[in-house]
Amino acid sequence: MRFFLTLLLLVVGCSSEPLEPRLDPRIYDAMCEDLGRPVGELPPHTYDPRWMGCRFDSECVDGDEGRCSVSGPFSGTCSYHDCWVDDDCSEGQRCVCGVGTLGRNRCLVDECEGECAAEFCTVDFGCDGVAGIRGPSAVTCRSSRDRCEADEDCEGTERCTKRDGGFVHPRFVCVISGCSVH
Repeated sequence: MRFFLTLLLLVVGCSSEPLEPRLDPRIYDAMCEDLGRPVGELPPHTYDPRWMGCRFDSECVDGDEGRCSVSGPFSGTCSYHDCWVDDDCSEGQRCVCGVGTLGRNRCLVDECEGECAAEFCTVDFGCDGVAGIRGPSAVTCRSSRDRCEADEDCEGTERCTKRDGGFVHPRFVCVISGCSVH
């Protein structure tokens, strides 16, 4: 009986629809364009005496295009571009353009290199952003088993996220975002 349940799960987990090749410019542009990051808008309670950290983008001067964003109930954190080209990142990482907090260029772990063709790579989003907020976490392979390609494919508060399928290979599925703000 267990064998048949396993076989059924494997069959249900597979899709006969071919995966559409798509080269993501955020991942494969030779250099990130300087599009300017959107201005961070902090809530009015930044003047609360309990507030810690930055209050204005102009306070974020330790890197490229610094922006101040909320990182907790009473705190602000500066964020900066990690990179402009792949060579700005550590080995095993790739520079991904405009995907972080407020359009930030991020160095992300490259799980695609040697695993799949460039046309089948996408940005995976997890809960490792500032203060545990959902954000880009890796460059990873898409597959025909995926149930979504982007958040727009999901309903309500669901997000397209890579989940480990156990004995079935990981795939992207719509899940309710479980990120918490610290």
